[in-house]
Amino acid sequence: MFEYIGALLGMHQIDGMISSVQAEEPPKPAIVQTAQSRPVYRVPQDQRIEIIRKRFEQQRKDDEHAVDPHADMWDPTWIKKP
Repeated sequence: MFEYIGALLGMHQIDGMISSVQAEEPPKPAIVQTAQSRPVYRVPQDQRIEIIRKRFEQQRKDDEHAVDPHADMWDPTWIKKP
């Protein structure tokens, strides 16, 4: 029991010392980190439209050759298939 009371008193005393030392220190200025901005590459409007059109056509070609995972659902007799 005496050890417990001694530990409590010691912690209280150390806490008071730490608080007084921290109060004496001047506040540290906040460090603001900045990074250089990356260059922005602007694509002209006509090139943008061309890029989008090519990508859209490529997606259409990919869709034409893709296998429909739900193709069996469109078959009216899909439940009766063995």
